[in-house]
Amino acid sequence: MRHYVITGHARFSEGMASAVKLILGKKIPFVNAYVEGSEDYLEQVKAEIEKHSKHEDVIVLTDVLGGSVNNEMMKIAEQAKVHLVCGVNLAFVIQLLLADENRRVEEVIQETIEEAKEGLQYCNTLIASEELDEF
Repeated sequence: MRHYVITGHARFSEGMASAVKLILGKKIPFVNAYVEGSEDYLEQVKAEIEKHSKHEDVIVLTDVLGGSVNNEMMKIAEQAKVHLVCGVNLAFVIQLLLADENRRVEEVIQETIEEAKEGLQYCNTLIASEELDEF
């Protein structure tokens, strides 16, 4: 079984976890960083990872590549069975959670990243394209 933890600046992770619960009904652990009461966010993430990483994969999801939260997680990702993905959005997280548990986690992550890129679109271009198709 795979386990997940979401962390990021301010309440990013809380919002992501809330949206996942609304859409999929799944509760995902999250740790807010740089908000009141989160001074020990790094220890909270480590504790969440340690619950499972000895025997099962743990995927840590963060908000921004190069951001302070992700940079701290890079040190943790050196552990066996810990996988770090940054720049996540809701579509990515949902696809990841719905992925086949029997597939290799590295393959699932790479494939899900590619699929999520497809969902990032400048909609005005799509609208213009649809208008041209109507003629």
